[in-house]
This record gives sequence, C-alpha cells and structure tokens, in this order.
Amino acid sequence: MNYISEVTIIRTLYLILSVTAAFLAFTPGSARWLAILLLIWGSFIAVYQVVIGIDYDRSLGQHYLTVSLPIGISLTGAMVTLLAGRIKVFQFIILLGLAGVHLISLATLFSRSALIYPPIAASLVFILSIASRRAPLNVLRQGWRILFVALISLPFTGAIEFKQLNRLTDLSNFEDELRWRIFVEAAEHIQQSPFFGHGVDASSALIGVYSHNIFLEVALTGGLILFMPFLAIMVIYTMSAKNIIARAEIDSTPLILLGMSLFALLQWNTSFDLLTSYVPLVLVAAIGSMTRGRFQ
Repeated sequence: MNYISEVTIIRTLYLILSVTAAFLAFTPGSARWLAILLLIWGSFIAVYQVVIGIDYDRSLGQHYLTVSLPIGISLTGAMVTLLAGRIKVFQFIILLGLAGVHLISLATLFSRSALIYPPIAASLVFILSIASRRAPLNVLRQGWRILFVALISLPFTGAIEFKQLNRLTDLSNFEDELRWRIFVEAAEHIQQSPFFGHGVDASSALIGVYSHNIFLEVALTGGLILFMPFLAIMVIYTMSAKNIIARAEIDSTPLILLGMSLFALLQWNTSFDLLTSYVPLVLVAAIGSMTRGRFQ
C-alpha cells in the first residue's frame, strides 16, 4: 500500500462524498437542470474552442478530461434531442448547427472516443425508445430521424481511423494485442486478492496503466467487497434506464440525461480510472432520481 499518496486519499474521499451526496440529494427536477447545465457548459466550451481556442497541456491529458469530455457529453445530449426529443423544425435546425460546432471543436482536439461514443450512445437511446413504443405508426413518423441516424454515421466512418479495429485485423497472434495483455495482467492480480483487492491506484502501481475496463478496475481496486456494490449500482441504473425509456412517449426529456450518462460510462470504461469516476457515477445517480415516483 506504499503507493497510496495523500493526494490519492483526498481524491478517494472526494469520490465517495460526491457520489454519496449525489445519490441522496438528486431529485427529478434537479436532474433535469443538470442535463440543461451540461448541455450549456459543453456548448460554451465547444464554441470557445472553435472561435478562440483553449490553452491546455496535452502531456497532462487536459484535452481529454477537461475539454473533450464536457463537449462529448453536450454533443450526446444534442444528438439525443435531435433524434428523440419533442422539438420543432426551427429548434431542430439550431441543434443541428450546434452539434456541428461540437464536432468541429472535437476534430481539433484529436479525441477519438469523444467523437465515436456520442452517436453510439444517442443512437442506442433512440432505437430503444422507438422499440419500446407500441404503436407502429410512431415508428413511421420517426422515419426522417432514422434517416438522420444513418447520415450522421457517414462522417465518422470516413473521417475517423478506427485504430483499435485495425490493430485487431493486423494481429497474427491475439495475445500480442496491448489491451488484451492489460486485461490478462489485471485478471492475474485480481486472482491474487479476489476479496479485498489491492487498494486505490492499484492499476497504475501494478500494471503501470489504467486497466481499460471499469469492471476490472473496480475488482482490482477493492475486490468483491467493492465490485458487488458497484454491480448493484449498475443494476439499479439499468432498471432506471428501462423505466425512462418505457415512458419516453410521455416525457422525452430524461432521455437526454440518459444519453449523457451512457456516453460517460462508455468513456470511463476505456479511458479514465476509478478515482475520476465521480463524473459518470453522479450522472448514474441523476438517472436513478428520475424514477423516484412519477416524472415531474
């Protein structure tokens, strides 16, 4: 445990306190305001990046966590609104232009995940919301939005090099894949201490890098003692998401926050460590609050 510094202890306490406070304090109304604020903040950063440019240190990864992340969350919210929100044509055009500004800003930051995950999260939320509706006529009415889903995927397939996919196709031996080696090494360390784990920052100390999988990261950090509560949170999140999607025809606003939370979870599963996971977990708490009684 000698690799646990004072900074790590402070970050761990902040993670516990912020997530606990979010689960206790969020209401459906405050969760809605959170979605609006995230959309406004990400849009502001995107416009600022395009017009003026944000000074950041790439060596510290600031272009990922402090710039690309809020833009990606906001872009996801805009896309979900475009696809599943109850908006007028004028509002659709404004949001479409805003989404374009988001994409341009992300293109200057070289963040592939912030470009790839928003359309995946938004399309998944939209498709599930359509599938949950009983009337076939509603599907026909959403045909133009389904066409939009197809169109927005074209720039991504042409402009983004899917390096991870290319690496897999070029491998002569799957065991040579870097992330597979990280997964195997993380699993081996988990087997050494399956119940209690190896403590916070274990992935950096034992593997030298984030384990690139949030479930492995949790198990490596706290073993089954931490993994089981985390799994329970994910089950609650899934059930809450199911309820939100089932009521999408009545109230589509919670879908925006659901898309944002899904983007954050996808992002953290591949890019960030457990100590910074207060961002997706706070959004998960907000989703849970949306299903406390009826939507307001």
